[in-house]
Amino acid sequence: MEMIREGMADHTVTLMMLKTTQPSIRWIGLEWGGPISGLLMAVDCQGHVMGGAIGGIEKIEKGPSIPALGESVLVSYIDGTGTGYLHKSYSLYAIKGNKLIELWTHELEASDFEMPSESGRDAKYLPTFGKGYDKFNVEGTIENYVPVKQTDGSMDLEDKASKVEHQKETYCWDEKKEKYSLCKS
Repeated sequence: MEMIREGMADHTVTLMMLKTTQPSIRWIGLEWGGPISGLLMAVDCQGHVMGGAIGGIEKIEKGPSIPALGESVLVSYIDGTGTGYLHKSYSLYAIKGNKLIELWTHELEASDFEMPSESGRDAKYLPTFGKGYDKFNVEGTIENYVPVKQTDGSMDLEDKASKVEHQKETYCWDEKKEKYSLCKS
């Protein structure tokens, strides 16, 4: 992935380009600040542009290759911010005809701290792709912080969070829907 960053402070624009094994397609991701937003595009050799706004794109990488669609891309992006709040997601995209289609989406990271001295939650997830395209796993951790009274009477978050391993989720390819869904047991 090539990355170009231009600008100053909150007005920085980041451009990312990814070449895949499909020689006629170039994936382009844009991120800009104030407020954070972005755009994912795929451009073919004829100049057709497919894409749309999804959030402040942080990374584009190769995803699984699906026989009916070709190579997919995994995009990580910021899709929500606020005071004490940050939300990031992953999405898998592929091209069908002349359209960009979303194959799957999942939370990547969610940090929610009400105030510096109040409770907080930090969750992080990571997909793991094997050699095939038919299924993959998502694992993660959730850390909960609780406020504790300091010796001076003030409140602050405890240094150590209670950490919980998120139950592993397995996603399976559904050929009819052309999407990944939680596998049925």
